[in-house]
Amino acid sequence: MWTLLLPGFCGADAQAVSAGAFLERSLESHSGGIMSRRFRIGSAAVNLGGFLVAEVARPEGDSSELAVDNLNFLSWIEATPKLRLFSEIEINKLLLATDDGRSIASDPGIDVNRLFGEFDVNDQLRIRVGKFLTPIGRWNPVLADPFVWTTSEPGVAELAFDDTTTGAMVSGTLFLSSGALRYSVYG
Repeated sequence: MWTLLLPGFCGADAQAVSAGAFLERSLESHSGGIMSRRFRIGSAAVNLGGFLVAEVARPEGDSSELAVDNLNFLSWIEATPKLRLFSEIEINKLLLATDDGRSIASDPGIDVNRLFGEFDVNDQLRIRVGKFLTPIGRWNPVLADPFVWTTSEPGVAELAFDDTTTGAMVSGTLFLSSGALRYSVYG
């Protein structure tokens, strides 16, 4: 089976933003480095992007199959330097077709994968409220096939944690004499 990722761009011409480096780092940490367009609406910095995942399979002795599994739209809005909003909306089950022409199916549905607001009190404390990916390490920055670290979800992650959490999280970085300590507490 082959997976094809087609990144997309939305929006107007990119413009400089006041906190451009931070915004880029933030979008990358939430979207797995998916390319996006950056522009401004009033004083808010906005990033819009997305991707399409398609899979092609040809089992030996069987028909070839094309599946367009999902089309994801991501938005990252920096309302102020300390307040940000993020959303990931997915349209799934777009198309399933075989090369014999007998089977073409489409049963699209819409899922809100992530929708949260985030407020930075300072470097040591960030507050996030909404629906977000469960922070279980480096494995799941984005739950799309091309972006995960392994071909299947690790057993510990699959059995012990939900993919997403709806609630609140406090996180930050504590700067100690021996180095930095990053933390996340959620529920």
